[in-house]
Amino acid sequence: MKRLPFLLLLPVVTLAGCGNYINVEAEGISGMSSDVDGNITIHMFVCDSNAVTRLELVGGFYDGPSGTNNPPLGALEPPEPATGYIAVNLSDPAPWEVVEPLTLPEEEEKYILTTPYAEDGGSSIPFAKEKYISGVGLTVGEIKSTEPDLVVRDSFEKPNYVFGTSEDFIKYGEQWCAK
Repeated sequence: MKRLPFLLLLPVVTLAGCGNYINVEAEGISGMSSDVDGNITIHMFVCDSNAVTRLELVGGFYDGPSGTNNPPLGALEPPEPATGYIAVNLSDPAPWEVVEPLTLPEEEEKYILTTPYAEDGGSSIPFAKEKYISGVGLTVGEIKSTEPDLVVRDSFEKPNYVFGTSEDFIKYGEQWCAK
């Protein structure tokens, strides 16, 4: 009888210890570039095992009005789920459809953060894999200060945050997906 309370508490303690369990699988990478005219392009390389169905853009945590977090900057969707190398020029995104108007900041200290959504995002069942495509986040100043047509990754990846040309980005994406 003395063991009964312990046996009843064991499942509760075991489940409580799993609260920080994360099982995620990256299905692709992202980068950002601008051309000589300042037009921003979002680059994605999505592994063949998945596809991207939506691209959302938001501002930085403190970029919006007081009391808001990561203000929305717009959203785009492809005509059909896209895989492999994808480049979306935000000034002319066709064939991608702008489903939420794009309102990109111009102040150099403001952020542009991307969130590509995977077609197969996995399962919400505990312990099942969640799948995602990594996004990229840069300030407008960082985007403008990068050489035209160089694809860069998230600013938090310094000191090596340049992928190189779009061809370099594609090679890196192919190698990354082959891992």
